[in-house]
Amino acid sequence: MKTSNTLAVKIAEHCETAYSYDAYTESGWRNCAKYLARSGFSPFAIETILCSKWTRWAGDGSSKSYGQYNSVDLKNLIEGADINPNNWQSHMQIDNVDEEYHSAELLKKIEKNLKMEFVAKRY
Repeated sequence: MKTSNTLAVKIAEHCETAYSYDAYTESGWRNCAKYLARSGFSPFAIETILCSKWTRWAGDGSSKSYGQYNSVDLKNLIEGADINPNNWQSHMQIDNVDEEYHSAELLKKIEKNLKMEFVAKRY
């Protein structure tokens, strides 16, 4: 499942409660999701990675100050560990997860949130 930049941004917004969100610039957080999408990660993988300790570890390896991390830091971690869309689950130590199913469920949540935002703006 190819993930567009638009969807990647929606996933990033969905993950703004993640542990490391405040460690990144706002655009840096969204660009992390875009980087993962361009690299071929599924919506479920993007959500899982953004909400994982990997974003913290990426910041730990950065020379930037807390609150200034961005997609380059995550890219350095991902590529430095040779993580890709085919092996990320084993690196995360989660195996046999139905990525397609979980991606579809995530998309349903995002779509529902978009509908709720639209209705709230109308009233």
